[in-house]
Amino acid sequence: MDTTSITTQMRCNDFLPNRLVTLLGRPYATLEDVRDAYTHTINVLQRKIYGRYGQKIKHMAVAETGHKHFDYGKGAHIHALIYCDKDWLEMDKWKTAIKTTWIGTDTGTGISLVDDMTIAEETWFKDVYDTAGAVGYCFKNSNDADKYEYVGMRY
Repeated sequence: MDTTSITTQMRCNDFLPNRLVTLLGRPYATLEDVRDAYTHTINVLQRKIYGRYGQKIKHMAVAETGHKHFDYGKGAHIHALIYCDKDWLEMDKWKTAIKTTWIGTDTGTGISLVDDMTIAEETWFKDVYDTAGAVGYCFKNSNDADKYEYVGMRY
């Protein structure tokens, strides 16, 4: 995928994400498993935060497999760019809501790809300062169909 056109499309739709979120699936989760768990997570958060017919959570997400801790094709996880609206909910509450909803799915087991829990707590819910860089990070494996699946966006 062309990250420049994606970034341009996001800006044209006034989508300026403020968080890069990494959500880890169970060790043998497939791309489809994490995609479905992420979609469920977003839908649950939508109802909790804005209600069924309220404002929508703006996001863009990809699923990817493979990481230094897992065999090739294993360890599916999500990288998502999300706009967490501080006017509706404090950032710490967004963080808690995302984490507890994700871990409450059958697939979601963690929140980061690092072993050190201190670093994991700091790195799974990162500020986005460079939208183009964050988009590039999310789409880094987009040319490898075995390792990557575009989950979708709403903005």
